[in-house]
Amino acid sequence: MTDTSSTNWSAMSDRAVNSLLGSFVRMSRIRQNKTQEQLAGEAGIARSTLSLFEKGENSSLVVFISLL
Repeated sequence: MTDTSSTNWSAMSDRAVNSLLGSFVRMSRIRQNKTQEQLAGEAGIARSTLSLFEKGENSSLVVFISLL
């Protein structure tokens, strides 16, 4: 998810958007050389919550904002 300028967000299903956001968070975390435990601690969420988010299974806007 490095170039989303051509992504047609309105044509995507909720599941596809969740998956894309989860992949973005995972790639960003790995680029920063952080474990799930480290990022979850910094965001104030459980590691399992982060794991679900990265898999696209947790679509909570609050979790996404915490991760940002």
